[in-house]
Amino acid sequence: MHSNSLRIFVLIIGILSFGYHQGAAEAARVTSVVTCQNVDDTATKPVGATDKFKPDQAAVHALVSVVDPAPGTKVKGVWVSVDAISTPNYEIDSAVVEFIREGNATVHFMLSRPTNGWPVGNYKIDVYVNDQLAGSAPFSIK
Repeated sequence: MHSNSLRIFVLIIGILSFGYHQGAAEAARVTSVVTCQNVDDTATKPVGATDKFKPDQAAVHALVSVVDPAPGTKVKGVWVSVDAISTPNYEIDSAVVEFIREGNATVHFMLSRPTNGWPVGNYKIDVYVNDQLAGSAPFSIK
C-alpha cells in the first residue's frame, strides 16, 4: 500500500496556553482522536466526523487534541490497515510532529486515497506521544 499516490500530510496548529502552572509540568497527553471527512479552514475542527468512509473518499483526516506538550514532545500518527488487505495490521504510513513550544494543540494527520480507491475493510490510526501509545481511532471503509 506504499505508493506515490498515498501521502500523509501533517499540520500542527498550536493553541497557546497562557495559564500559570505551578510546580512540575504534567506529561503531554492525548485527550481525543477524531476521524473525519475534512477539516475546517483552521485545521482544528472536524468536518463530517465519522468512523465510516466510502471507497472513493478523497482522504481520511484525523484530528488529535494534545494537552500539556513541552518543547521537544513528539506526536506520531500511524495509519494501519487492520484487515483491508491480505497482511493484517499493515502499517500504511506514519508521520511525526515535534513541538517547539508549550501549549495545548491540535495535530492534523491526513492520509490520501490510493489511486484505485480504498480497499474495503477496517483501519485505525494509532497516536503515540514520545513513543508511548496515547490514543487510537478505528474506522472502516465500506
